Amino acid sequence: MRPLLGSGLKGKNKMKKEEPLFEKNARKTLKDTIKVFEQRGGSYGDSYKIDQHLALKAILKKFNVEVDDRILNAIQAAVLVDTKYSRLVGGYKEDSIVDMLAYGAFLVEEMKTIEKEESK
Repeated sequence: MRPLLGSGLKGKNKMKKEEPLFEKNARKTLKDTIKVFEQRGGSYGDSYKIDQHLALKAILKKFNVEVDDRILNAIQAAVLVDTKYSRLVGGYKEDSIVDMLAYGAFLVEEMKTIEKEESK
């Protein structure tokens, strides 16, 4: 009877470890997401830099609320994440999830910046 462990495994340790399915699929989708927002950025420009948040500001003004433009960026991104997520009620659509990932990623970084600035 051959032992289960032993000299027969020496060469097998050199084999390339297969990437876990979750990491493989997530990495592919995140790479595709980057391609999509880079392409759209080329078409639309830097919308978060040039956006004047006119509708948001009009509503805030009506209720005498003042909000910094940086926070309006975060609010706008959060609204877009919610909008894209809500569209899944109508069924699966890849574009909605890809957009939600991009807006969510922007929101995370924007919130980090806001929180860092506010802690000074």
